[in-house]
Amino acid sequence: AEELHVVMRFLQAQHPALQVRALLAHGEVADAALRYAVQFGRAASCPVRRLVLLGAPHGSLSDAPPEAWSVLSVHGTADEHVAVLRARMYHRQHLAGGRHG
Repeated sequence: AEELHVVMRFLQAQHPALQVRALLAHGEVADAALRYAVQFGRAASCPVRRLVLLGAPHGSLSDAPPEAWSVLSVHGTADEHVAVLRARMYHRQHLAGGRHG
């Protein structure tokens, strides 16, 4: 999460006109992107409020980005590295807030 925060701040400083529409992350990096959203997503300087997780291991089922964020989690049923059950559990836990699809 810290490294992603540094990268996002660097991009903002180097390219002030750049509009980041979403963060797209795969595997373990998806968990890092989720932690970034949890840790830094409330700041007004955070340039993005959309998160796409591809095959995220959901290391922490309780991590949820702030309410202003939209989250899309994509997970294949034949994933040999991360059980789809983790994604289903995460989705069920956060579906009630209407912020996870």
